[in-house]
Amino acid sequence: MPVPVLVLDVLDFLFAHPEVVPDFVDEGFADRHDEVVFVFGFGSGSTIQYDASAKSYSLAAGGSSGTDTFVSSERDGSAPSGNQRYVKSDGRTFTVTQPIVAGRGFDYLRFARLTTKQSDGTPIAVSFVTGVVTRGVDVPSSGSVTLSRTAVTGEAYVTANGTTTAYSLGRSTLTISIDFAAGRVTGRMVLIGTPINGGADVTLSTIDANVDFSGTGTVTPVSGDFTPNANSYLAGAFFGPRANETGLLLSLQGSSASGARLTLIASGAGGS
Repeated sequence: MPVPVLVLDVLDFLFAHPEVVPDFVDEGFADRHDEVVFVFGFGSGSTIQYDASAKSYSLAAGGSSGTDTFVSSERDGSAPSGNQRYVKSDGRTFTVTQPIVAGRGFDYLRFARLTTKQSDGTPIAVSFVTGVVTRGVDVPSSGSVTLSRTAVTGEAYVTANGTTTAYSLGRSTLTISIDFAAGRVTGRMVLIGTPINGGADVTLSTIDANVDFSGTGTVTPVSGDFTPNANSYLAGAFFGPRANETGLLLSLQGSSASGARLTLIASGAGGS
């Protein structure tokens, strides 16, 4: 019996940047202030198809030029454990990462990242949270849970006095509590930036969220130098047969009293 092609649901935000840089480690990535150029609602932007028999992915990222297909021969065998990484000869990359906390991997959701180009040739990087989304009828209607296993990944840029510093966000922390009876999610994300080119960690912002399952509620900065502007967004979804796991994407743009600018995208995952 043939293995079907799986179409995965996605949350996705896009960065524009000056050059396509695999793995977000090249200092050229921080040569200018990066900007979020597109934000798509859940299920309305990008599509990801996985062909299990061919071990290939096809992606149509909102704002990019057509479909990017990554085949098994392009898979990077040196990728870290828990990562599937594909690299094309022209520099396009696609990475799927299984969040792992305390030695245990998440079952139903994945972080993913695509570097490609817009239709006008501008290089872009797309951040996804994807996986097997929970159907609305399968979300519990009673009980509550505080998710004990959480993971954060992402990237941030701070521009001050004409210089942009790039940060990874892998040391950030996340707490998530879900009240299924009330249909409400509360949480806090402490965004800790580790400079890509070396240096001490910096707490960029602390964000509290209190939202219902439809996305209505408040997302409030409670500490940090940066005040988010109207181009900041938070999106989330449940994954697994009974909302076993929760995924989110935070797009934050803001400025400080001194005129410094912050742009970041963070992906988060929570599970019991």
